[in-house]
Amino acid sequence: MRGFVVAGMILVNFSMVGAGFRQFAIYPQLAHADWAGFTFADFIFPAFIFMVGVSTALSNRGAKGRAPRVRSVVARSFRLFILGFLLSNLIYQWRHGWSFDGDFLVMGVLQRISLCYLAATLLQSWLAERALLGIAIAILVLYWPLTWVPMPDGAATNLWAEGMNYASWFDRAVLGSHHGAEGPTGYASEGLLSTLPAIAQCLLGVLAGRWFGDHAKSTAHLVHFALLGATMIGCGYAWSFWFPIVKSLWSSSFVMLSTGLAMLVLAAIQALMAAAHFPTIAARFFKVFGVNAILAYVLHFLCFFGLALPFVPSLYLALGSALTPELANLSIACTFLLIVWCPLALMFSRGWYLRI
Repeated sequence: MRGFVVAGMILVNFSMVGAGFRQFAIYPQLAHADWAGFTFADFIFPAFIFMVGVSTALSNRGAKGRAPRVRSVVARSFRLFILGFLLSNLIYQWRHGWSFDGDFLVMGVLQRISLCYLAATLLQSWLAERALLGIAIAILVLYWPLTWVPMPDGAATNLWAEGMNYASWFDRAVLGSHHGAEGPTGYASEGLLSTLPAIAQCLLGVLAGRWFGDHAKSTAHLVHFALLGATMIGCGYAWSFWFPIVKSLWSSSFVMLSTGLAMLVLAAIQALMAAAHFPTIAARFFKVFGVNAILAYVLHFLCFFGLALPFVPSLYLALGSALTPELANLSIACTFLLIVWCPLALMFSRGWYLRI
């Protein structure tokens, strides 16, 4: 499941790189919604946050001793944050022409993952399942009115309009130019306040992981798990009438919908593998990404700068006459996905795993 999400992330990112070149389109599901809405691309990041919680719960089953564990968790979270800071600013500088004018980004994908990992790992070490569920629900419920808090600059709040909410205003006020968006209504895709519901989603992953460790082999329990996921999807859509599904805001309805979908995918993979119906080649393909997920993320950045930027335009021109723009884009993205997979597959075959 984690490998599937990482592969999807790389595919989406390279597809969006292709969409940056003129005359090459992108399949709508591989592009993020402009603001309110939900696509496959919007599903990838929250699914990974969910799986961080699942993996944390499974890897910490039976762990003893809290003091040294806290130190190692904090240290790992710090390393993830710094790595994310470096990578996100690498992209930021490229987009701004390598200006190096002293401006930089604070938040990003790995930074958010590090904060979610830190909070979820420590809380699950200290609290029982009921308390974890209570915290997750409280965050999701309270985040809703928080986004409606009047903005101090006097602008009218409108959750259906880009950046016109208190969470986006908070990022603009606190992070200033370091939040990565320009203009009076600019918003950060990975902001500060919007990390709170992401932490709640990670806690839901912890609860799902604990359940999975005990009941995943039971078909009846797996059906109940899938039904709960479907119920969460329905609740997310129902909530969206009042709190829109917005990835950049990480709205609570977005958390419910994406968590429910992640639970369905996880249940489907578990059921197929338990019945020996999951293709072996697909299982190996995704495992290669799953066991070295952070390294896969870093490698796809290196592939972007080392291969995608120099060769993508000519590759698209070569394929453009034979394929539709969307299919040419997807073909190139799949090629780069395989390029990233190859060194990871070699490491997997030799039992090499990199832990940040």
